[in-house]
Amino acid sequence: MQIASITTSGQGEYEYATEEDYLEQTLDFVIQKEGFETKNISYEIDKAEIKSDILLNELEKGTKEKTRIFGIIRNSKNRDPAKAASITLSIEGTQIAAITSDEMGRYEYTAEEDYTGQTLDYVIQKEGFIRKDISHEIDRFEIKSDILMDEIEIKIKGKICDETDSPLDNASISFSIGNSTINLNSDKEGSFSFNISQQFLNQIIGYEANKEGFKIKSGKLKLIEDLRCINLSEPIPDPVPNPDRWKKIAAVGIVLTGVAIVLFAIQTSIPTPAASPANNPPESFIDSINPSPGLQGQSVTFIGHGDDLDSGDSITEYKWESNIDGYLSDQKTFSTSSLTSGLHKITLQVKDSHEQWSSEITENLRVKIYLHEDFESGMPENWLVGPTYESAYYKVIKEPESENHVLLGHGHAHINPNIGQEWDDYSFQVNIKLLKDQIEQEPGCNLIIRQRKSERYFIEISFDTVSISRSYEDYSIILIENKATIPYNEWNKVKVVCKGNLIKVFVNDDVNPVIKYTDNDNPLKNGRIDLETWDDQVYYDDILVEELD
Repeated sequence: MQIASITTSGQGEYEYATEEDYLEQTLDFVIQKEGFETKNISYEIDKAEIKSDILLNELEKGTKEKTRIFGIIRNSKNRDPAKAASITLSIEGTQIAAITSDEMGRYEYTAEEDYTGQTLDYVIQKEGFIRKDISHEIDRFEIKSDILMDEIEIKIKGKICDETDSPLDNASISFSIGNSTINLNSDKEGSFSFNISQQFLNQIIGYEANKEGFKIKSGKLKLIEDLRCINLSEPIPDPVPNPDRWKKIAAVGIVLTGVAIVLFAIQTSIPTPAASPANNPPESFIDSINPSPGLQGQSVTFIGHGDDLDSGDSITEYKWESNIDGYLSDQKTFSTSSLTSGLHKITLQVKDSHEQWSSEITENLRVKIYLHEDFESGMPENWLVGPTYESAYYKVIKEPESENHVLLGHGHAHINPNIGQEWDDYSFQVNIKLLKDQIEQEPGCNLIIRQRKSERYFIEISFDTVSISRSYEDYSIILIENKATIPYNEWNKVKVVCKGNLIKVFVNDDVNPVIKYTDNDNPLKNGRIDLETWDDQVYYDDILVEELD
């Protein structure tokens, strides 16, 4: 969203003040001047005043400026990235490009022509979303457009009824769809309805229906537009004795020590058949969870079973759940690699053919922090680049004269794997090559740990020094520094260990840390990692993050 358009003074100075609070948001600059290359800069706003002195590069005579078109496609409902959206770009009705948004919803196209003064038309399409048509009058060489797409929604309707299909009013029903729960009540006709994204149509979802005086019903169903009747059954009442079936007869006798009156109960009708034995609930058993503990991103296999002692009963359904990730599976045996790191309380219940659920059985599973990235498959999908300064960037390349793929950091920029906001104690290891081919170059980088909003620790790596610093909202301080040898143009392994308030840094195969520091001043005890390249070039490879025991 554009907030201002300003022009520099005769001295090249510029200034803009706003009453809005934009802290922790991204500020994008687009600087243009005839005869100069367009410059794009992004800042993560972490203070109330942003000062940026900017250098523009002159175009060579006869050089034409290119037109760059870029932005992010998002879901208008939840602002999630809309990946694999199709974007068709046209100038004055003539198509110039057809591109697709990436995993983060980003798209970009650079045209060799200068289209200033012409009309740019977008057509954005994605399955399950309403087509979007946008037009821009091109008045600059950089067109940034973040676009919101509306999901196509369908109406789901159904009824809650008794066993004879008669509607039940004011019955409650809840549906578990994705990571959300939808709670509804039936109207006087027993009907309910709700709108949902088209992507959930025909998926198997969980539900639970309830009404006072009826048995709770839960299970799975396929989500279709007309769910028809969900039938509830009334509970079987306990047998009540019939007073007319029994007759009391009194007999009187005389005994020397007194008078006794004895009552005999005599059945006067055919005996009542014996009631059917009550259904016993089944039992659930967790046979194994393997491996335990597990690593984040690693496949974990769960095996369980159920027993029912009642004659003729069988196990009809399984329900696995985690106190961290919620519902996991309805299968006897399953595997998953999407468990969140942390200590999970895993529960299993089974249901018998009388619709009766067992008690929960539980077992703990520790899923440990784990990240390993060697960049052999290219840039990881979820990694975020930014903020970047001037023409800085990150990209995955083949290391010259090698088949090895590495992450190249060029210029002053940040990149992070976009996970681990709550990571506590962990080790962070990375192979680094500081690239130097000119005398005046001083390449270096920062390994950032315990990143939380505007506060973090960072390990500064240079040719002959390693230091530990801490950043606050508007300033940074060096906590400790030491001499170290990190040769240019060679691979060096750096490992950072953070446990509680203690930070240790190891270089290459040294057994002892080259530097360590204990922070006793309100230390940061959790947070994500980040890489920050300085103003030159650095290679990164074999990033490994592991939780400490």
